[in-house]
Amino acid sequence: MTLPLHDMGFQLLGLDLNRLALTVFRQRSKDVPLVQGDALRLPISSDSVGCVVATHCFDHLDRAQFLRECHRVLCNDGLLIFDALNRHSYKLTLKRLGRLLGPPFTGRPSDKWIDVFSSREVLRLIALAGFDLQAASGYGWIPFSVDSDSRLVNAAASVERTLRLDRLPHVSPRILMAVRKKAKY
Repeated sequence: MTLPLHDMGFQLLGLDLNRLALTVFRQRSKDVPLVQGDALRLPISSDSVGCVVATHCFDHLDRAQFLRECHRVLCNDGLLIFDALNRHSYKLTLKRLGRLLGPPFTGRPSDKWIDVFSSREVLRLIALAGFDLQAASGYGWIPFSVDSDSRLVNAAASVERTLRLDRLPHVSPRILMAVRKKAKY
């Protein structure tokens, strides 16, 4: 997301805890300032940024601390855009069913569903952290891995768009949320 936003003229700061990730990104762009840092202790002044975009990290952090830290750095009415796995996802239900049925239905072992919150729990956390939900959208429905070369990927994506599955974040595999920091009174 960083490069398209940068190309549209937004001022950005890329942050990652992993130095290798920053090195790989640097090979793609020399223009975006990068900082190695912890999302739970952002090296950013309080009330100083208009938007934080955090992808594929929410489920690997202390969620409440992450939300508090984003709240700290955002200006009043600032926007946080992030995604999260969903415990009530159809994919997790299929994984649980596969474990009950045993091989060959179990698939590859994965720990990505450990300690995953439901959409309702995430909504509760964002409210407690001082944010108002602006939008939520479901995604990740396609039952293929990201590196799949199956000819069915385009058909599955078309079905997802036609059925407007993005409108079902409460059962989608991933939820993309936009939340706004409540203004101080």
